[in-house]
Amino acid sequence: MDQQPHAVLVASPGLGHLIPVLKLGNRLSSVLNVHVTVLAITSGSSSLAETETIHAAAARGNCEVIELPSVDIDHLLEPDATVVTRIAAKMRVMKSAVWDAVKSMKRKPTVLIVDLFGTGLLSIGDVGVMKKYVYIPSHAWFLALMVYLPVLDKVVHGEYVEIKEPMKIPSCKPVGK
Repeated sequence: MDQQPHAVLVASPGLGHLIPVLKLGNRLSSVLNVHVTVLAITSGSSSLAETETIHAAAARGNCEVIELPSVDIDHLLEPDATVVTRIAAKMRVMKSAVWDAVKSMKRKPTVLIVDLFGTGLLSIGDVGVMKKYVYIPSHAWFLALMVYLPVLDKVVHGEYVEIKEPMKIPSCKPVGK
């Protein structure tokens, strides 16, 4: 029986999400000897760069890359919806496609890693014996802010932009005017 861990990494649409997930997958594969499958959710914008990145990663052979076809979500959103709103909606709609891809894998995954927009997919990891992680490929300052936001929500009254003094985030330089 093969004891090698199998990690499924889910990349949200766009190169800014795909490239860090592919880099993480390559590191897990080459350094920790983890079998890695990357589920690449495409943006649907027919981006040549996105397609080339997916095919180049698949050709390198460190990770198995499965491209999940994009689903049209325009009917679910207002025409002026922000990019963040579009990505979040796309990830919600793609949950069944991700689940189907995981179910069809011959080698059952032991780890599920999603990026910030994929947190709604974590329930897929409840089936079986998958450990679940959220990968935030950013600088430490952004991560510190995200972790500290629940505290800020309790102590800041009103909008953050209305704060007169610099905002204090533990382990970071104060942010502000």
